Amino acid sequence: MPLEINTPACLPLGLARFNGQTHALGLALQHPPINLKALPAAALDVSGACFPLARAAAEKVLAQKLAPPGELEIELAIPLLMGLGGEPLLALSAAHALSELNQMKTAAATLAQWLGLEALAALETAVFTGGGLVQVNLSAPISSGAQRRAPIQHEDKYAWAVVLYLPRPATQHTDEWEAERRAALVNAAPHLNPATAALVEHQLWPAVQQNNFSAFTSAVAELHGYNSAALQAAGAPLTPTPEAQTALEVIKAEGVTAYGQCLTGLGVYAFVQGAEASQILRKKLMARLGYEAGTIMAAITDNAGCVARYTNPNVPPIYQFS
Repeated sequence: MPLEINTPACLPLGLARFNGQTHALGLALQHPPINLKALPAAALDVSGACFPLARAAAEKVLAQKLAPPGELEIELAIPLLMGLGGEPLLALSAAHALSELNQMKTAAATLAQWLGLEALAALETAVFTGGGLVQVNLSAPISSGAQRRAPIQHEDKYAWAVVLYLPRPATQHTDEWEAERRAALVNAAPHLNPATAALVEHQLWPAVQQNNFSAFTSAVAELHGYNSAALQAAGAPLTPTPEAQTALEVIKAEGVTAYGQCLTGLGVYAFVQGAEASQILRKKLMARLGYEAGTIMAAITDNAGCVARYTNPNVPPIYQFS
């Protein structure tokens, strides 16, 4: 039976400065996910969506003799360049698959060390570990894990949904572009308004604890604004594609509080409450943008993180970090 790895996406909400240290906040999303299947094999064989990235990650693990080879087939991958953590999460998923094939229970932070992931990947590593809304200290080792974590879950009528618009990349967006944007966000941290710490501490987390969607979206919007200003001050402003700019205009016209271009990519996100509001916004985006302009979808919070299971439905998950 193949081993199946399911991994959520990660929407970075922004950075905040706490006593001179940089923290990152992000939300695990059920869609777009990573889904890959793995089997033992005498030699490494990687195929499917975004396979060069998964192969490179697997080769790093094999070069260090940390796990045996395997056959990896990537059925679904998070679209690259969109700012949803596609690269580090796919690398973690591939390394996790090889580890599980060898029946090793390897911590996500250890997988990140094997792969030599960059600082901001502490956020994706925390999402990979347990999902939910997470806060990590980028000034500390990845092994420190999440400083805070909270699940977000509601029935459909009241769901805290994220509508995503993923535009088609242009020719100037190279394969390295998202990695460059991730580095630019971290490098912009010294330009952050010191008020980000109080915003996170006294507004964002209390809003989640009190189940207050309005307060939560107000805090998310303010945090995005501070991070956008920091990127601008660092000489690396957010630059939406023309289609993404149109999407932002549609979202603004609908009166959405928390929305914007993803801080590390081309994607556009908007927080809305309830399945009906999500459907209405998606229909209006589709009517304005058309079917050829990219992908429009909705997602809710993933509260599990990466889950590994055999494909036999009668066999329970063999490993779940949380």
